[in-house]
Amino acid sequence: MWWDDEVRVEVESKKKAWLDLLATETGNSGGMNDEIERKKAEFRRLNKRVKEVVERKKKERTDKNDRRISDNFQANIKMFWKLVRTARGNTKQPIINAIRDEN
Repeated sequence: MWWDDEVRVEVESKKKAWLDLLATETGNSGGMNDEIERKKAEFRRLNKRVKEVVERKKKERTDKNDRRISDNFQANIKMFWKLVRTARGNTKQPIINAIRDEN
């Protein structure tokens, strides 16, 4: 799974920066524009960081699944095709409904 402690920590820090920015904007009484801009920049930096970490983790998961699929092809062809169906999103086995007679 791609959601792990590293992603959780990054998301929590981004959320904290967002809440801090909102609190600063809400309590703005006039001459704190520099502080607001600084906090906006920090939030943007953390938001970009979270996107990079999530993208990297998802790519790692995809690469791991691809390796599993190619390794299983050599060892077990049935397992290979099961993983291919799962990767495609076709996890259900095909259902064959045959009409045998009028009833």
